[in-house]
Amino acid sequence: NDSTEGPISCSDQLELQNEWTRSSPHGVVTGLKAGRRLSDGEFDVFATANFLNRQKRTLAKNHLQRLVVDPASDFSSMWSIVELFLLGYDGLTIPFFLLFQPPSSFISEAMTYLSLAFWSLDVPVSFFTGYVTKRGELEMRLATVAMNYVKTRFFW
Repeated sequence: NDSTEGPISCSDQLELQNEWTRSSPHGVVTGLKAGRRLSDGEFDVFATANFLNRQKRTLAKNHLQRLVVDPASDFSSMWSIVELFLLGYDGLTIPFFLLFQPPSSFISEAMTYLSLAFWSLDVPVSFFTGYVTKRGELEMRLATVAMNYVKTRFFW
């Protein structure tokens, strides 16, 4: 953005200059001088921007990739709340129904089918829900997300 003058500072660790924020018509950030070496602790804004731009183009090519859900999204949060509720419900009612065998009612039948449907849908939803890696990075690549699900939660 060329509307401000001078450098833009974020504490004393990172300083961005206006020329660094200009974009080319192809969406690639321009302004890095070729051959410049970074010292320890420096952050290469251009390499990161170019990598992210390339990653977005790659992700957009796969139609199923569009279905991957951010784990911090509203959908994911609501899904987790319903998951917690149904886990508690099933944890209480299944032993109760097995031990005491009360007569079935419309509500108990409806909750049984709702629970069955939810847990059946939970498997594909989990295959398409991104996660945060141990290094704190958001992972949204479908193949990696699905493999992580199979290795961690699928059999649990």
